[in-house]
Amino acid sequence: MSPYAVLGKEAKVRIHDNVEPNLAIHYRLAKDGSSDFILGGLPESAFTALPILLVEVHRFLDAFEGYVLVEAAVRCLAFIGLFGFLVRAFKCEEELACLVAAGFSWLPWFPIFGLAASGIPLLAFAAIVLIQPSRGRLQRVLMLVVMALFPLCSSVTWTPFMFAVMAAFALGVWLYSRRFPAWLASGLGLFAGVSAVVNWPLVEASFGSEAIEWHRAEYLPAPLDIASILKQSAFSQYHAEASPRPFVWAAVLMASIMAVNATLGTLKRLPLIAALLFVALALFLAPDLVRRHSLVYVLCIVAAISLRTRQPPRSWLISLGSTGATIGFVATVWIAYDAQLLNWLPAGENFQYRRWYIFLPFVLYAMFFASLSYLASTGKSARLIAFGLAFCQMGMLFAERWETQSDDWIMTYSQYESRVTFDRVDELIVIPREDYQIACIGFYPSVAHLNGFNTVGGYWALYPLKWKHQMRSVIAGELEKSPALREYFDNWGNRCYVWASSCRPHDVRLAGDPPATFQDLAIDTNALSEMGADYVLSSLKIDNSAEIGLEYLGTIPSADPGKVLSLWVYEIDSGAASRRDLKTTPKLRGNE
Repeated sequence: MSPYAVLGKEAKVRIHDNVEPNLAIHYRLAKDGSSDFILGGLPESAFTALPILLVEVHRFLDAFEGYVLVEAAVRCLAFIGLFGFLVRAFKCEEELACLVAAGFSWLPWFPIFGLAASGIPLLAFAAIVLIQPSRGRLQRVLMLVVMALFPLCSSVTWTPFMFAVMAAFALGVWLYSRRFPAWLASGLGLFAGVSAVVNWPLVEASFGSEAIEWHRAEYLPAPLDIASILKQSAFSQYHAEASPRPFVWAAVLMASIMAVNATLGTLKRLPLIAALLFVALALFLAPDLVRRHSLVYVLCIVAAISLRTRQPPRSWLISLGSTGATIGFVATVWIAYDAQLLNWLPAGENFQYRRWYIFLPFVLYAMFFASLSYLASTGKSARLIAFGLAFCQMGMLFAERWETQSDDWIMTYSQYESRVTFDRVDELIVIPREDYQIACIGFYPSVAHLNGFNTVGGYWALYPLKWKHQMRSVIAGELEKSPALREYFDNWGNRCYVWASSCRPHDVRLAGDPPATFQDLAIDTNALSEMGADYVLSSLKIDNSAEIGLEYLGTIPSADPGKVLSLWVYEIDSGAASRRDLKTTPKLRGNE
């Protein structure tokens, strides 16, 4: 967190799927108390999946201060949760647990999602405390409070997975001990009850008699294959990323090979080492994979240390094997029945049932700690190696943090906000910002939201399908120029933007070397006007603005060229004045 304290708004933040669009939405919902600022005005049920406490923070703080506070809380709770779980579940030395938990808290989390992935160890910690009869009543009550508050800090799209896993754990405890886990069952009841109350508007809007047809009805997910499933299982997914992990896998492989060697005996080690060298050679022939994950070096370390022999603890081997078998089973079932599951499960396209990968960081770091603990128990030299691997993992995580990186999706907060540029829009548009709507071309609409503008476009996980169809009529000409962009919008559509064909999918900004201007922009401004747009703000000059019905009002040059936006401001000619005279008439809403 030190970059935020030292640099303030000049610190780098992750933009993609993090600050954009969630921060602006949290901030505007807290300050405005309504959802009229995005996509022409969304029904409130579209936002019930938000982590409520993350929104409430912005009632008292500005957008940046709220973001920093949320990230600090997410990382602290990630540390507390994993440290508590490791100490209570494994009952091993606290020094290693502290190092592993610190590394877990340094992972590249998306703070704006709250505790969706980083908080899973906290739930596991609470479950462990609630089933231990030796724990006092005060500790158990505290864990019940944790489970009751958790749904307020996470997203509804991920809480069902957490409930299912905890329910399976409670059932296993009941069958194994033949004693009903009343405290854990109470915690599950609180977790489910709060989740149901908080998210009831969304459930009613999706399944009720007047259900809204959300845009995800046209969602066409990319097919999952063996390679993608195994990649997610081994390296996790972008939104719940546990990389870089070379030292994690080093510890797991070293401990596994030492355990196998001790079990099989000295004479049976040679085939294992030969197989290891063969895998190392195969990885050496895959330079991209080697560069990204350094597995060749890991395997060399494992081969060098695999000659040690110690008696492995059976519980560790069983835990590691069952974890791998579970991941493999889930992956296999999902590959075989992915399409059928989405069709069979209720509102399968709205509630994202593919999100099983959120558990992988927790599972990987639990395996990491179990492996380090086993290594540390086998001798002084192995203990030094275990602590060395833990420190190396932390060092690599620190080096890979986005505050130290340069990337298209990473920039300073002040660059993203572009406050100075947007403040000057009032020089060209004298109407109060709340009295008109804009369309954004070539930059994130969430930047406009953060600066107090209302937009007809935006990025959100749920909005009415009718609005998507209206936006498609606006950008149909541009989509025809770019098959990749057309497939991206038609099959997914969460980013309901006024796309230009020179923009790249996943990112509204321009691909490659940006052109000097938007040439032959093929958007339907009449359809844009029907959606409620009065003005267009563009990151580049639109050469054919007059031909498509846009009146040029002026240019706002960048205060820091190459880093902060320049804006070209246009008014939509067709009926703009008459629309302003009809402000009392309700605008078209996506859910009407």
